[in-house]
Amino acid sequence: MKFLALIFLFICTLKISSQEKQWTPEEFLTGKFENNLGSYCILKSSNGKITGEYFTKPSRGKLIKEGFPVYGLYTPVKDGALISINTVFEMEGENEDGFEKISHANWIGKIYANKNTFKLNWLITSNQIEDKEWSSTNVGQDIFTKV
Repeated sequence: MKFLALIFLFICTLKISSQEKQWTPEEFLTGKFENNLGSYCILKSSNGKITGEYFTKPSRGKLIKEGFPVYGLYTPVKDGALISINTVFEMEGENEDGFEKISHANWIGKIYANKNTFKLNWLITSNQIEDKEWSSTNVGQDIFTKV
């Protein structure tokens, strides 16, 4: 009888361990992500907050450092999570108008449960004189993959 109980316990253990782990945004949003332009970020998420570092590939000048701090939020929804991630890029020198070369970037979008790739729309605004304010913000989309 003890032998049958041990076999039953062993089978139950195998069944539980073979079940697919439940997807959570907190677990998914912790790790390394690369985008379609060759940039990458290393994120950590907990309790609806995202922190980490962003390493950008494209740049219109010499960056003052390699990685820039990232801050963001995520909200779990039925089939994934809504997320926003922000950073500040700083480059050496000044622009043609004598302003610091500083840009704020924001990525926003939705990640879907059990998908390794997702699209985020971005806005990036740079430090400009008031007359050039109309051209200081650019819009685009990046495709990120968890690696």
